[in-house]
Amino acid sequence: MKRNMQNRTSEILTFRKEQLNSSSYRTSTRLFVFVLGLTLALCTVPAFGQHVHQLYYNNSTWTDTDLTSLAGGPSPAQVGITAFNTTPNNDLHVFYVSNSDSHIHQLYYNGSSWTDSDMTAATGGVTAITNTFSAPSSGFALGNAQYLYFCGSDNAVHEYSYGDGGNWNWVDRNLNALVVGGGAPNCSAFSNGLVAYATPGNSQRHIFYQPSSSSSDIYQIVLKGAAWYGEDETVMTHGAKGDGTWMAGFAIGNAQYAFFEDVKGRIHEYSYGAGGNWNWVDKNLTGLTKGGKSDTSSLTGVAAFVIPGTSRIEVYYGTSYIDVHQMTYQNHKWTDADIGGPGPVYQSQIVGFATTPNDQFHVYHESEPGGYYGIYQQYFNGSWSSQELASWFTIGGMSGFAIDNMQYVYYITFD
Repeated sequence: MKRNMQNRTSEILTFRKEQLNSSSYRTSTRLFVFVLGLTLALCTVPAFGQHVHQLYYNNSTWTDTDLTSLAGGPSPAQVGITAFNTTPNNDLHVFYVSNSDSHIHQLYYNGSSWTDSDMTAATGGVTAITNTFSAPSSGFALGNAQYLYFCGSDNAVHEYSYGDGGNWNWVDRNLNALVVGGGAPNCSAFSNGLVAYATPGNSQRHIFYQPSSSSSDIYQIVLKGAAWYGEDETVMTHGAKGDGTWMAGFAIGNAQYAFFEDVKGRIHEYSYGAGGNWNWVDKNLTGLTKGGKSDTSSLTGVAAFVIPGTSRIEVYYGTSYIDVHQMTYQNHKWTDADIGGPGPVYQSQIVGFATTPNDQFHVYHESEPGGYYGIYQQYFNGSWSSQELASWFTIGGMSGFAIDNMQYVYYITFD
């Protein structure tokens, strides 16, 4: 069923009022906010409940499953969703924030059935911080050990972990409080810029985040040995500041990468260890490729991944609601290509990954061609194609991954 602008009105206006009151918010964006809010105020429609959905491709067809109804979990907030699989069992794990009490829940698939668990209750930990459009979170698995990172209601970066150090219980850690010597400012409810991963060469855990929603330094909290440390990577690189939207990142061996949009809509790469340079370096990829600028008013951020078993890097971002661009690093050179539309809409997170062994590229986001919202995939199989996968719409984030050529995408709908 197609749905047009359902229940975005009050949430967007509330969020935008908070941002407009911020002296650091960009003047150009204020004008956009006012026009958007005025337009949406004329389109108020009844509210609907939110549900977590899974889009699954089984090598043949796509299936959309309402996991909230299936597992009997609470209605999710309109923000923050993180998903990954554990190995070697390939169990599926999806984390989201409950709309009623800001508890973090896990939807877990053990190969035969889905269950919903309250992780905040299990850890005795802090609740998530949320507003209408952001609840920054990210996570990953190391074998069957699981790690989820998020901004807590105490404005600190927290880790929920399972299987850490042989402790097979969910536990909560306040990372800002654990940082040796301080040096890690609080996180923000108005920034989606949080990305986490581990370096496979030394099993260090890395969390990158932006403490502000606009013109923010990018910080890292990293576990080295048994101690957590904080670093201001913007100071380390003498580089650009982020704009608070979704970041992406990964490790290639011990080399580390973080990708983000700056306040002028340019895409940047922070890297450590790239090309054997073991210092933090900032690269303006938009300048290097002479590519298009990200539409800063759409606040969509970037997606990025490395092709498994190679050093080829892919970065994706949207321009002016119309198209998606692909930046590629190959043979020691960055290039930019417009891969077509439809492009992502306002506050639609871009998710991307490669499938194996075919090394095909897949990019997912929300779009609204013709004024109707849907979840779209753009995929490369010798050439780029676009496909609508679902005709619901989501606010506040997506997550996804591939197991071989099987594809999993998670999003939140108004049902």
